[in-house]
Amino acid sequence: MNRNELNEYLKQRPLLGGLWVVAVLGVGTLPWLKLLRPAQSVVDILSNTGYQFGFLVMGGLCYVTYVGFSRAVN
Repeated sequence: MNRNELNEYLKQRPLLGGLWVVAVLGVGTLPWLKLLRPAQSVVDILSNTGYQFGFLVMGGLCYVTYVGFSRAVN
């Protein structure tokens, strides 16, 4: 499946597309936090409740925004 096919597939399924956006956000956030705090291990970063809360808030807002806009456009 190439990028265009994936894009069309996710356009037809906004809820799944929202999960995809949150997953990409999570994958990008972990290396960023590791670069920000090089002394902390990855386990310490993942178990930090402040980071978890921030990701839940950011992920939730991104999910709701993506689903809302994709339903409005389609």
